[in-house]
Amino acid sequence: MIYYIANDDFAAAGRLYGNNVLMAAAIICSLLFILSPLGKLVIGTVKKTTNALVNQASKISNKVKNYLASKRVDRVLGNKTHTNNTARVRNYQSPITGNEAARADFNSLNPTNVRTYPNGTKVGNLSDGRVVNIHPSSSSNGVPTLEIFNPTTNIRIKIRY
Repeated sequence: MIYYIANDDFAAAGRLYGNNVLMAAAIICSLLFILSPLGKLVIGTVKKTTNALVNQASKISNKVKNYLASKRVDRVLGNKTHTNNTARVRNYQSPITGNEAARADFNSLNPTNVRTYPNGTKVGNLSDGRVVNIHPSSSSNGVPTLEIFNPTTNIRIKIRY
């Protein structure tokens, strides 16, 4: 049996795509070896094979990021009371009120590229492509609001504190 992993290609992939993708590619190689019908896995320096592995690893990495972002949102909604829906908005009320609770939930979503505006609004991006923002007080009832917007579906989740 021949087992050869192209270390140079994996190192190059790690530099280009990051260690998470590199780790996923290594896992895929291990699975391919285990599932190989002849018990043979030959991976050379063929760029096509390496690129296919990196693409597959990237897809897996994105699915994991989407799953984790979804679980974080579910965790935030866990103790909230669903109040009503409109065509594009899902409304919730938090049992814990105030800016501190809203900020804690915002931070627990692990947003990236967080921007703060002069009016106190903070906006960040979730790993699954959704956008999260927090308003210190909203026009309705003057309470802080956390909003999670999905640009793909145009659905907004609004939590009032």
